[in-house]
Amino acid sequence: MKILVLIGRAGIGGHVISTLTIASALLAKHKVVLAAGKGKLSDEIEKRGIKYIEIPFFIEAFNQEYAYFSFFSWITIKRVMEIVKKEEINIIHAFDAPASFVANFVTVFTGIPTVTTICGGPGPVYPLPIFQKLIVFSKEYKKVMIDKFKWDKKDVVIIKNRINFKEEVKNEVGQTCNFPFIPQHKNIMMVTRFSGEKIKAIEYVFKAVEGILNLRSDITLILIGNGQFYEKINILTKEINNKIGRKGIILTGDVINANLLLKYGDIVIGVGRSAFEGMFWGKPTIIVGENGFAGVIEEKTVEELEYYNFSGRNVDVSVDCKELEKVIWKILEDEQYALKIGRFGREYLEQEIDVVQGIEKIEKIYENILSMEKVSLKVRIKSFSFLIWNVIRILVDYIIFSMMIGKILAKIKGKIVTTQLLLFWTYLLLLFCHSELL
Repeated sequence: MKILVLIGRAGIGGHVISTLTIASALLAKHKVVLAAGKGKLSDEIEKRGIKYIEIPFFIEAFNQEYAYFSFFSWITIKRVMEIVKKEEINIIHAFDAPASFVANFVTVFTGIPTVTTICGGPGPVYPLPIFQKLIVFSKEYKKVMIDKFKWDKKDVVIIKNRINFKEEVKNEVGQTCNFPFIPQHKNIMMVTRFSGEKIKAIEYVFKAVEGILNLRSDITLILIGNGQFYEKINILTKEINNKIGRKGIILTGDVINANLLLKYGDIVIGVGRSAFEGMFWGKPTIIVGENGFAGVIEEKTVEELEYYNFSGRNVDVSVDCKELEKVIWKILEDEQYALKIGRFGREYLEQEIDVVQGIEKIEKIYENILSMEKVSLKVRIKSFSFLIWNVIRILVDYIIFSMMIGKILAKIKGKIVTTQLLLFWTYLLLLFCHSELL
């Protein structure tokens, strides 16, 4: 089977690393080509033995962090169609929303079927192309797709497996890492992006650990990652370090194989993939989301945390940072408890998240789709109308909200400003102007 794996950008992030893990595992039985926009993991892809093709993916259009579609996306669609033809692709597997829109347009024009995996988030911002199989990582996401976006239950499949236990662990980390280990210290480690809502979680962790760092000079908090608000966090780091009189908080910047650093940690704080990487090394792992402390990964909490993809969304109101501080103290002071929850996390991963089990399920989806004839003309026409309608909505939204008036409206608290409402007022304004001109 010849599979095209498609992703918007080969950047450093949990969903990209999960994509690479799944693509690498598919290589055991299939030919895999991975096409993506340029990112910091571009070189890493070919090291894994995957054929990599860099394509233009205009995901930063309209000043968006990850735009679903832009006026230039037609260039991407054309390039993907060329790859499909040249590589004789049987099926396209998209791994984020921008890739899904591109892939489904390619399906419309070529008849080659598409499967989409969405790795994180509480649900898509815009409706995803509906005439395909959708793989999600959590029950939360499946419920959103069925209840809010009216997907058929049978078309949304939960396959959460994305850690490869058999993959060889390398002994080196990315060149950008500056990591001054102090062997006698206890390291609290957090892998995260310094952007968007992640900033709330970082600031929350800082508040929770400041007192611990002040009382215990043998404790260090290490943050691994980068992003648009790196400088803001760097300033806050310096303020806390000056207050406690030492380098209690260390920022490493981007690290290509960040998971390898976590083996030197004593406690791991994170969400999603970064939490799994802590569990991989048998480390006590704490979930901290936008609203703060969401739980320690242990037997009594894992079912609820799993439902929300270990994202912290199980907590919908702000949690006092003292709760996180208490948990960290308990792990630091109770060695048996730390060993117990670390061991549980590792066992849970082996039983529930091993990618080998997931690949078998993905292959069955591929086989079921390919056992049928090419995507029918009727379905392709329906899909095309769905795609065009939603692309228009997306582009109108991006245009409006990239203007000053859109930015002002978007900041109004307590009100939901929808595209339809804005279009309605724009329509009334145009009618008024037209009548005045007459």
